Amino acid sequence: MKSKKLLLSGGEKVKRFDDFIVFGRYVGLFCFVCEFVILSQCATMFYFVYAGAAPPTETLVCNGDERTLALTNHAKCNLVRIGNCTQPKIDYQFKSLHVEFNLFCDLAKTVKNVISLQMIGVLVGSVIFGQLSDSFGRKTTLLFGLIGCSLTQIISAFAPTLGWFTGVRIAAGFFLGGSIAVFNVFWVENLPTKSRLWISMLITWSPNMAPIALIAFYSESWDAFSITLGSIMLVAAILLALFVHESPRWLIQKGKIAEARIVMQKVFKMDRRPESGFDELEKVLIYEHELLQKQRAKGKHYYYYHLFSTPWLTMITIILSFTFLSISIINYGIMFNFEQMSGSIYMNMVYTGLIRWISNLTFAWLDYRYKWCGRKFVHWFGLLFIVLPLALVILAHYWNLSTQLSLYIRLSILVAVSMTSQIYISATILSNELFPTPIRNLAFSFQSLFNRFGVVLSPFVFYLVDYWVALPFVVMCITASIDIVTWHFLLPETKNQPMVEHMPKTKKRNMEKELRLVSNAA
Repeated sequence: MKSKKLLLSGGEKVKRFDDFIVFGRYVGLFCFVCEFVILSQCATMFYFVYAGAAPPTETLVCNGDERTLALTNHAKCNLVRIGNCTQPKIDYQFKSLHVEFNLFCDLAKTVKNVISLQMIGVLVGSVIFGQLSDSFGRKTTLLFGLIGCSLTQIISAFAPTLGWFTGVRIAAGFFLGGSIAVFNVFWVENLPTKSRLWISMLITWSPNMAPIALIAFYSESWDAFSITLGSIMLVAAILLALFVHESPRWLIQKGKIAEARIVMQKVFKMDRRPESGFDELEKVLIYEHELLQKQRAKGKHYYYYHLFSTPWLTMITIILSFTFLSISIINYGIMFNFEQMSGSIYMNMVYTGLIRWISNLTFAWLDYRYKWCGRKFVHWFGLLFIVLPLALVILAHYWNLSTQLSLYIRLSILVAVSMTSQIYISATILSNELFPTPIRNLAFSFQSLFNRFGVVLSPFVFYLVDYWVALPFVVMCITASIDIVTWHFLLPETKNQPMVEHMPKTKKRNMEKELRLVSNAA
C-alpha cells in the first residue's frame, strides 16, 4: 500500500516521517554498532546456560575415593546430603557455579533459584527503564543501562560467596532488563519501514549464539566468562555514545524539533542525500510540531494505564503480553536446562544459533520478496514448528521410546527452542507498529514485564519433571497453541503500514472501528 499523506494546516500534502528513514550509510553504521549491543545483551541473558550448567552426577567422586563412581546417583546424593562428601570432584564441560561452590544433587536447584532472582531484577528494570527512556531519551537511558550492567557483571566475578554473587547479579539483571526494553524500541524507531523485519532477522540474537559459545569455551569458568561479557558490553556502550544519534522520532514526540532537525541533517549528510529532500522533511517536522503543540496545550501525559484506555489497546496489550510470557517459558526453560540434553552444551548452543539464523535469513528474504509473508505468517509458522516437535517429544515419553528416539528428541527440542526467535521478532515488530508513539515504549516495557516473568518462571517449569518427565513440554504446547489462535483471529497484519503516531482521540472507539483504522492506515 502507498503511504498515506499528511495535511499541513494550509492543506498542502507532505510525506510521512517514515518516508525519510531509509537504508543508507547511517542506518548501516547504526546496525554495525547495535550488533555489539545485541551480542553483549544476548550473552548476558544466556550467561546461566553455562554458569548454571550442573555437571552429571555420574562422574562425582567423594573425598578422592574412586569407589564412589560405582555408586548410584541416589547413593552419591545421600553422601552429599549427610555431609560425607566434603571434598567432591566431578567432571564438567564448563566450570559452573555448581563446581565453584560444591552445589550438587538437591543443592543444584539453588543455582536455578539464582537464575530466577536475577530475572526478577531484569523484570523490574524493564518496567522502570521504559518510563525513564520516555522522559530522558532512548540513547541516554540505554547507555545508562549498558554501563551499569557492564560494571555489575565484572564485579560479580569477584563474589566470595553465592549470596554475594546473587545480590550483584540481581543488580546486573536490573540494568540488563532496562537496556533490552529501551533498545528494542530504539532499534525499531531507527530502521526503515520496509526493511524493518529483514534487518531484524539478519542482526539479532541468533547469529550471536555461536560467538557466545566460543567465548564461553575459551573462558572456561563462570568468573572469567562474566568479566569478558562485561568488557564487551562496555565496548558496545562506548561505540553507541560515539557514533549513534538520539532517536529523531523521540525528539519530535518531545517537541524538540530543533534537535530532531540537527540529527536528520547529520543523517542526510552522511547518506549524501540531496538538500531538496531535507526541505520536504522540514514540512513534516513543522506538521509534527503543530500537532505536538496542540497535545501539549492539553497537558497530556501517558502512563501504563493508557495501554488499557480503549478496548482495542486493551486487547492487543493482553495478547502480546501473553505471547512474550509463553515464548519466554519455552525458550529459557529449555536453554537453562541444556545440560540435561545429550551432547556438548557448546555445540547445542551453536546448533540452536545456526538453526535460528538460517530460519531468520529465510524469513527475511521472504518478507522482503513477498507481500504475503507478513508478521502473522512468520509468527504462525514459528509456533507450528514449536508445537509439532514438542508433541513428538511428549509422545516419545508417553510410549516409553525416549531411549530409542533419543537423537530425534534432541533434534526436536533444538528445533523448538530455535524457532522461538521468530516469535520474539514478529511480536516485537508488530507491537511497535500497532501501538501509538506516545505509549510505544510503555507498551514494550509492559510486554517485557511478562517476557521477564516468563524467564523467572522458566526454571521452575522443569521442576515438573518430578511428576512426569514430559510434563514441562505439555505446558509449553498448550501455551503455544493458545498463542496461535489469538494471533490468527484477533490481530491485524501490519506489514508495510506506517507506524501509528498519535493516540486515539476518544476512549469510546470500539474495537471494530480501531481495527479498521489500523488496517487502512496505509
